[in-house]
Order: sequence, then C-alpha cells, then structure tokens
Amino acid sequence: NGTGGGGGSGGTVNVTAANLAGYGTVRANGAVGGAGYGGSGGGGGRVAIVSTGSDSSTLTLQANSGVSVSYRGFNGGAGTVAILRAGGAGYSLTIGNSTISPQANTPIAGASPSFLVLTVNNATVIFDAGSAASIDFLVAAGSATMRIANITAGSFVVAGTMTLTAGTLTLGASPLEIRGGGTLVLAEGSLSNCSLIVRNGGIFNQANALPLDFSSVVVDPGGMLTHAPNGASRAVMLSMNVSGDFTLQAGATIAVDGMGYAGASQGAMAGKGPGGGTAGGSYSGSGGGHGGVGGRGDGSAVDGVAYDDITNPSDLGSGGGGSSSAGGGAGGGAVLLRVGGLFTFNGLI
Repeated sequence: NGTGGGGGSGGTVNVTAANLAGYGTVRANGAVGGAGYGGSGGGGGRVAIVSTGSDSSTLTLQANSGVSVSYRGFNGGAGTVAILRAGGAGYSLTIGNSTISPQANTPIAGASPSFLVLTVNNATVIFDAGSAASIDFLVAAGSATMRIANITAGSFVVAGTMTLTAGTLTLGASPLEIRGGGTLVLAEGSLSNCSLIVRNGGIFNQANALPLDFSSVVVDPGGMLTHAPNGASRAVMLSMNVSGDFTLQAGATIAVDGMGYAGASQGAMAGKGPGGGTAGGSYSGSGGGHGGVGGRGDGSAVDGVAYDDITNPSDLGSGGGGSSSAGGGAGGGAVLLRVGGLFTFNGLI
C-alpha cells in the first residue's frame, strides 16, 4: 500500500472434502498498512475446512491480522479459522496467533454460538450483547481478551494472559486451570460450578469486588491469587466463597501488597481511603491508618486514623500521605475467604 494507506482485509478460503490429507498452508491474512502516517493493517479473513470422511492432514491455517508499520496506525483484528472433522461434535475455532497482536476486535455473532474448541491467542473477541455461548474446551493463549454475556464451558485452560468480562461463567466437571505463565484477569462476572487450579507460575487476578463462587480451589507451589489495584474508592478485592476444600500449598501465595487505596501524589496531598495519611508539606507525609493509626509525619497535622471492624474486617488498607519530593505508598489489599470444607493453609498471604 502507498504512504498512509490502510491494508485490505484477508479473503475467504472455504473447503469441504470427503477425505483430507496433506501438509500445505492456507493464508487469508490481512494486508500490512502503508508506511507513513496512520496506515493501519487490514483485518484477518475467514478460513473454513470441513472433512466428512478421513482426515490425516497437518495443514497450516492462517487468518492473521494485518500489521501497521506507520506512525499512529493500528493492527487489524484477527480473522477466524474454523475446522469441522468427521464425527466431531462441532467446529474448532481459532482466533489469532502467537506472533501478531491485533489492535482491533473480532466479533462473534449469534445469540447462542457453540464450538467444540475455542482458542483465543493474542486476540480480542467480543460476542453479541446478551449472547450465551457453549464451548466444550476453551483455551486462552498469548494476550487474549474476551467479552461475553454468559458462557458455559466443559473445561477452560489459561496458558497465556486473558482478560475476561462475562456475566456468568459456568464450567463442567473439569476445572478452570491456569497453567504456568498464564494469568486470568476476571474483569467482571460471576462463576457457577467452578473448581479452580492455579499451577506453578500461574496467576488468578480478580478485577472486581463481587464474591466469586467456587466448588474447590487448589493453588500449587509457585501459583498466586491476587486482585487488581484500587484508587480512591474500594472497587476491587479478592473475595471467594468456596463450598468445598481450599488448598494453599507450601510456596503458593495470595499477594495483595499495595493493592489497596492509592497513596498520595507527590506534593501536599493526602492518601486515599478512610485512614489516608495526611500531607507533610515540605518534609514528610504521615502513614496511612487501618488497624493501627499511621505514624505522624514531620509537619503533618494529624495521623492516618484507624477504622474497620476488629472481628469481621472487610476494607482495604489506606494510602500514605505525600511530601514535596515524593508520593505516598498504596495500602494493602483485601482478602475475604469463606470456605465450607477444609482450608489447608501452608502458603503465604
């Protein structure tokens, strides 16, 4: 494409065969945006392969987004690769790949889409508003984002980083498994009939304050539970209702350090939260209070006050006050666990 011109989108490859063999490559990729100012990449196209009989093929199938190589341009959205094999219960759909990060989304239309396998890899997938999807095996790889009203999955494996916004996530007998190097950020939604396993190097990150319902939770050594940081208000915490057992193995952590109310900005500013540390003028701000009163800073008029319930605490830690040369630190986060079975606690909170 010429200077600043946008790339064209990928086309269509739609093949139905009685029997399928071979190791060739199918490409329906978006084109690269033109160099210069604002030339954006084209969206990936669509590939559909159906075999009604035998299938010994090892094809390479691509519907990649076109990239932008220009100033202020953007990559296109990933295309779709759908495969249906003989005897299969449904299509296996792949959106995205491990080498390109789309900057536009991939919509999935329909009130009740159904897939045997859905793999989201470095892509942003948005289902129709109000839709309810049924997926036997859901896989998140690379950097993935998915937004849907309701989803039912037989199993859910997170191997990359997925940000999920869902009204309700309902799982079958298999657990929600976050593998090593994987992170699930639950931005919004409730869970139903869900057991959680966080493997070594995996992270579960709650980015809302709603209580999440689990049937069981296991965090392996090196696994982590956490929540997203807060600002001036209490918007996020780690809150779990576990009807069965909760196992935090040795070497596993629940880490919410610095995830509470925000600290003050640099200058004569107070920290956020009920016990926010006060400004310290040219010298030092006071510490934030919570269970105890914050330490008074040099030049501070008052300390960060104590607050919250002694026997049933539920609030975040407050931020420290600022000074003319530095901001204050954020308070600690909040962990609320209600376990109906056995809580085996050998890790660190």
